[in-house]
Amino acid sequence: MSITEAKTWATLAYQDALRPPIGMRTGWALLTTYSAELRGVAAALLALAGSERENSGGTAMQLASAVQQLRGRVHVAVQSGRLARPRSIRQKMAVMLDSFLYHVARDERRSSWHPKVALVRFDALNEESSNPHWRLWIGSRNLTGSENLELGVVLEQASGGGIEIEGLTDSLTWLATKAGLISREVRKEMLELSSVRWLLPDEWKQIAVRMHGQGADRKLPEAPDLVKELVIVSPFVDAATLRELSGWAEDGKRFLISTRDALRKIVAETPEVLAGWSLSALSKPNYPEEKEDGPEGAEEDDSSEIEQDEVLGFSLHAKLIAALCGKKDVRMWMGSANATSRGWSGRNVECIVEVVARSETWSGVSDLIGRAEPVSIQTLQSQIVPPDDSAERLEEARKRIVRNWSVRLQHESDIFSAVSADPLDPNDDEIAVRVGMLSQPMVSWPNDTKAVVLGEVPLAQQSHFLQVCLLLGECSACWLMNCPMEPEMAAGRDAAAIAEALRPSELLRLWASELKDIRGEDEGPEWDGAKRRKSAEGPAASEDEMLTLEDILIYWGRRERNEFEQIAERWGAVLCKMKEQPKWGVDADAERLEGLYTICLKLAERATR
Repeated sequence: MSITEAKTWATLAYQDALRPPIGMRTGWALLTTYSAELRGVAAALLALAGSERENSGGTAMQLASAVQQLRGRVHVAVQSGRLARPRSIRQKMAVMLDSFLYHVARDERRSSWHPKVALVRFDALNEESSNPHWRLWIGSRNLTGSENLELGVVLEQASGGGIEIEGLTDSLTWLATKAGLISREVRKEMLELSSVRWLLPDEWKQIAVRMHGQGADRKLPEAPDLVKELVIVSPFVDAATLRELSGWAEDGKRFLISTRDALRKIVAETPEVLAGWSLSALSKPNYPEEKEDGPEGAEEDDSSEIEQDEVLGFSLHAKLIAALCGKKDVRMWMGSANATSRGWSGRNVECIVEVVARSETWSGVSDLIGRAEPVSIQTLQSQIVPPDDSAERLEEARKRIVRNWSVRLQHESDIFSAVSADPLDPNDDEIAVRVGMLSQPMVSWPNDTKAVVLGEVPLAQQSHFLQVCLLLGECSACWLMNCPMEPEMAAGRDAAAIAEALRPSELLRLWASELKDIRGEDEGPEWDGAKRRKSAEGPAASEDEMLTLEDILIYWGRRERNEFEQIAERWGAVLCKMKEQPKWGVDADAERLEGLYTICLKLAERATR
């Protein structure tokens, strides 16, 4: 099929794949990613909580509600050292995200935690219905604010019939365990998952899920028979993988879509492996250059380069191997693995979907080719630039520090210190290390010391997040680490953070939205301060958004899942912290809010008798 005849595949925003169906809510979810931003994590939580915003943003009210609803239900696993430091100190509500994140410690000199998976179980809002609904997404997207060309598979549980997906339960059980989720609840979820049957797109014949990084030797799939056309889409490639894939279609058409930087690297080192390939390019990632192994593939020594799959800005990030076989079949492998030895040898943890589809599917592959700009080897040779030595040194220092990470947070009252079993040594005398609590000023950590005082941090701004920043001249590498704390912070941290972010009138509306199951959109600012309010008072509440005594009595009478007492306790804790704020006495709804809460307490006491 020619490119001009290509038809695009159906598109779906990542947040849309996470939103609950009508009449349901998120009961449990596992999200895995290589890199993440706090804004990306918050966007995922907002979607899982049912936010209808088309963009990735959300208000302080919406994030407060999402965090309260989803705590203990949603688990996000990210490669240690790849949680980005916020660009703005306005993201004070981000402290509440620390309990959702699990840092997976893998030595990136040799391997990375690189899968991109979202497995979600939705439960019915009606407690009389016990039928959950499962959804699975596997693809290339990280939990960042990216606008890249991404590729993924979204599968829904079948209400009747459906198929069992080969390798799915075993792969995701192993993935959940490696993410640190080994509780009885997770084992229960995986047992339930084993009985789920799935719907397939009409044009698909077979599907299987493959997990790389489980210890067994992994490699590229065997070459299919009768390959007429082969298309590789990958932002990062290496010579060894291209050399092997060339044998799939020696006499057929071969298309390689990558970034200019990746292609220039191949041209500079082993240009002969590009012979016979039609080359096209899309923009490179905006994060630091993702690195791969040398031209001959994996190296097992300390000089192995890493894969930095952190991507922002519109650019290529999809990963696909697609083969048109004969006249009837299309074989595809898509997911998180780049076309590199590191991605396919089993060194990285990768999740890959293998599909056999009808020939009509090839139109979407052809569309991908049409999105890229053809390039020649000669043009690429003329554009080769030397690597950035400062970026390389900072990356080596980051790897070294994260690999040996043993930092914990200690505090006496609100005075915090960071303490390490060993100094945070970047092994480079010209690189300076700075650390700090989230949304707090950073301080220097001298190379020969094991502890630094971070300063006083009020309860509303306390978290397990520690900012780390490496400085070399004008260059820097910064990220967040999730650290253990001694003693553990007070239980009222979330309530204090929400009380500091919201006004009494907003808490009243938020409480009403839960009791009345309203998911209206607030026109206030983004939770991280990205937008200003139109007025100091914020948007006026509609009648549906106002809480009345009648609403409280109706909900209390139903006592759905005994959640009335839980909601009263949860928002009562926020109310107590809010009464300590100066804004309490000047908000017109403060007295009304306190009066309704007093009634709720009396009803909750009656319910427990």
